[in-house]
Amino acid sequence: MRAAFGIVSLLIALAVVGFLIRNQMRAADNAAVAASSAAESGSVRERARELEGKVASDVAKAFEKASEARGVAPEK
Repeated sequence: MRAAFGIVSLLIALAVVGFLIRNQMRAADNAAVAASSAAESGSVRERARELEGKVASDVAKAFEKASEARGVAPEK
C-alpha cells in the first residue's frame, strides 16, 4: 500500500513537471515568433520610439480623465 502511494505521488509530480515544461516551451515559441515579426516590421529603435509615443499619449489621456473625474482643469 505504501509503495502504491509512492508511485502515485511520483506520477503526480511527473505530471506537474511536464505541465510546467509544456507551458515554458509554448512561451519560448511565442517569444521567438514575436521576435521574428518585430524584426520583419522594422528596426528595434523604430518600434521602441513608436511604443514610447503610445505610452506617453496613453498616460496623458489617463491624467486628463483623472482630472476630469476630480473636476480639476488639466495642466498643459
